[in-house]
Amino acid sequence: MIKLIINNFNTGMKKVMKFGG
Repeated sequence: MIKLIINNFNTGMKKVMKFGG
């Protein structure tokens, strides 16, 4: 379960970086 949260966090960070965050 913790792994899933970390995976979602990493995916979110990638999206933020893609948008120039």
